[in-house]
Amino acid sequence: MKIPTIRYAVYTGFVTFALSTSTALAQTAPVGDAAYPSFGSCTSSSIPNLPQQWSANALLTPFQSQPLQVARVSVNSSPGTESRMVITTDDVASNGPKAWYIQGSKTFVLSDGPNGNLQCNLASATPTPWTAPSPQWLANKGCSCAGSNMVTGKEAEAWRCPNGKNGGNGPEYDWYWFTKDQNQFPHRIINSRENNTQSLPVLGDASLVNFTDVTQTTDQLLSIAETVCGDAVTEVQASLKSPSIAGLTYEPSSAPPPPTWPNTAFANGALFAVGGSYTGMAIYYDWNTRQEVSKIKSSVDGSVQDTRLTKGITYEMSYPNGNNQAPVCNTNGINFRPF
Repeated sequence: MKIPTIRYAVYTGFVTFALSTSTALAQTAPVGDAAYPSFGSCTSSSIPNLPQQWSANALLTPFQSQPLQVARVSVNSSPGTESRMVITTDDVASNGPKAWYIQGSKTFVLSDGPNGNLQCNLASATPTPWTAPSPQWLANKGCSCAGSNMVTGKEAEAWRCPNGKNGGNGPEYDWYWFTKDQNQFPHRIINSRENNTQSLPVLGDASLVNFTDVTQTTDQLLSIAETVCGDAVTEVQASLKSPSIAGLTYEPSSAPPPPTWPNTAFANGALFAVGGSYTGMAIYYDWNTRQEVSKIKSSVDGSVQDTRLTKGITYEMSYPNGNNQAPVCNTNGINFRPF
């Protein structure tokens, strides 16, 4: 199922659609402000620091048509030392782990040795210059909080950070979510460009990163990497292991068929733009009458724009002052169809 309005939103610069689905009938779906996802206020005046020591699992969505990647991240930024980071990745089909150790701005490749020892070699090149993130990694990048919303079951604050690039409509931003609790753990990253503008190892080269199982501890592999990649030549018996996320499975041979899209449905979500804005969205879908209505509400001025798809004709209706005046309607030559 491809929703035409979402495809159109991607073309106009939005980098994600956080879909919160509901099988409620379109006839009984919420209307007005209740139709849009709620955005809470920010409790932090500055972007949270990363923990001095932390580890997490992460699911990475690549920019290109490559398999999803599972990653295990562990970082040590103890006071008075360079930040160190070890990250292991594998695709969801478990074709074999890859691992890197980053000390400051030096990157080393970890691999299994012939005698059961972990090997460490200075990387000749990385996709982009990498730097192990310090706790204040994003502190001086001009980030601002846009609000809080529910992300994969947790309330998190969304921070937009300039990435130093300019598109056709002005500065571009990457997005970072931190949990809205006392821990303020990293929770999600959306990178707007493929060239890793923030120099974040591995994670900055993915389009979307979702963290899970974040703790304020470090993994044994990080300690081993610090030893075998140190100035003294030290051998350590160890082997790389593929990271995993509880509940995530890959079984192509026994995969169930795609779910059937209901004839009538309602869904809402949030669109976070490369340009730094964010909007609420509500979709009303009725295949029985071959119609779909998608409503987008600006978080800046409250204006609303509807896109109505009906039997091969697309109408755009804008409400410059919200719903308090008659809409302006046009077709703009767009011919999306409801699926």
